Amino acid sequence: DSSTGRRVSQNSYPSGIDAVLLVTGDTYPDGLAAGPIAAMLGGPVLLTGTNSLPTATKNELLRLLPSTVIIVGGPAAVPNAIASSIGDLGLDVQRISGPDRYATAAALSDAFITHGSRPVFIATGEAFPDALYGAAAGGHFGGPMLLSRTISLPISTRQELERFFPQ
Repeated sequence: DSSTGRRVSQNSYPSGIDAVLLVTGDTYPDGLAAGPIAAMLGGPVLLTGTNSLPTATKNELLRLLPSTVIIVGGPAAVPNAIASSIGDLGLDVQRISGPDRYATAAALSDAFITHGSRPVFIATGEAFPDALYGAAAGGHFGGPMLLSRTISLPISTRQELERFFPQ
């Protein structure tokens, strides 16, 4: 929940960080894809609700005063009203999203990770346990966490893999 995220952030990050990634606390895929990116940027992943920015998250944003708050996911996951409320705090807000969880993970990877010698982690976007392990490894090794369907590879994931591994 958002208060747990705040406590982890307080114990892990001093004020004055560059970026915070904000994801919905209602579902997991965007948060798993955000984990390695947050580690690479040296900031936390914080949670928001669907209807309002939780007080614990708002207070942590005010404590950290990040240069940028990166909202991960579209308006269905994190509504524009929440983005506006963060902007009202005087913080710069950016959004990275795609039409679905697979495209959002690929967009995060594309925005922050250059192709090359970094490993790429892929797990199902339909259940969280495998992606949880991959996200932790991605954070450690500086590689993205991409998501797949159980029976097929989404086009957005395939295109991002082709960026890392051109034919």
